[in-house]
Amino acid sequence: MNARRRKGPASFTAWYGQARLTKEDKTMGNDVRSKAELLADFHGLLAFAEEIRSVDERTWDKPMAPGKWTLKEVVGHLLLWDQYFYEAAVGKIAEGKPLMLKHLDFDAFNARAAQYGRDQSGGKLVEELVLWRSRIIDTLEALPETEFRRSFPDLDGKPFVISRYIPDFVWHDRHHMKQIREFLKSSS
Repeated sequence: MNARRRKGPASFTAWYGQARLTKEDKTMGNDVRSKAELLADFHGLLAFAEEIRSVDERTWDKPMAPGKWTLKEVVGHLLLWDQYFYEAAVGKIAEGKPLMLKHLDFDAFNARAAQYGRDQSGGKLVEELVLWRSRIIDTLEALPETEFRRSFPDLDGKPFVISRYIPDFVWHDRHHMKQIREFLKSSS
């Protein structure tokens, strides 16, 4: 799968769309796991960040496969999506403010994220990845269960529910962690 432009069920459109509710499901997310269980899964990216912290800079700059993103570009992609969701949704919910979340041009966002990754050191990317994911987790841990499962309107008028967003992001994390682990295994 080309990391530069994904299509089909693995696309950001598909997994972000799942975090938005349909008209028939306006009040509660459909993931019945507890908030603690969902957040435990969400912590997985933090442990992974520690795994890649010691990767040498030359490896960070190598494409993960011909025509694919580098490790820097993938980590830049992960951290900028975390930053966006914190600033546009999670942080706003915690502050009791309207969401700033809206449908984006995913290809343009991902291109900017890849460029951002190319412009940073691997160590800085890991630090920022940990910073943004930790901010999200800390904020979500402090939210009452009702807010965690409540529907909030985004700027497009679509409902957004944190308890649906978490499993989608965990899927996205695992998708990229698998790619990176395979790349690092083949590079050693």
